[in-house]
Amino acid sequence: MIRRRDRAATRGLTFLEILYVCAVVMVLTTIAVPSVRLAAKRFREEQLRRSLRILRRAIDAYHLDVIQGTLNMQFVEADMHIIGKTYPPTLQTLVDGVPLAQSPDQTRVYLRRIPPDPFNFDGSRWDEAGWKLRAYQDAPDEDAWGGENVYDVRSASELTALNGTKYSEW
Repeated sequence: MIRRRDRAATRGLTFLEILYVCAVVMVLTTIAVPSVRLAAKRFREEQLRRSLRILRRAIDAYHLDVIQGTLNMQFVEADMHIIGKTYPPTLQTLVDGVPLAQSPDQTRVYLRRIPPDPFNFDGSRWDEAGWKLRAYQDAPDEDAWGGENVYDVRSASELTALNGTKYSEW
């Protein structure tokens, strides 16, 4: 015959114990989910900063190479008195490369690929459609790209960052 003490040990969890465990799990979940979301948003913001830095450095390097005469001027329009002509015509130009002046059979490539905008990227397109572009001739607050050259890039996302600014203002 089974004693009372042995039977109590084999019964399992009571309903109150299960409710207590569920309550603890719910409290931990409500604490963890917002912090995970915040960490994910911070990570994407850092990716956006990195992508903007990479693109802007490539545009500046192209601009400097045109001014210094490093690039083949037959490829680049030779209107050096117009500063806007010293910027790349598209972001794809930075990926495709530009022939060098000293050895036209060699090209200078500024980017391996156009980095994505983490807040405006669907995973399938790697072109400049994910970015808002600004030409040298465009007004600073203008949303439409003039198409003459690429003077600056910014995010096309209208979401608000953790610091309260819009990503499109970065």
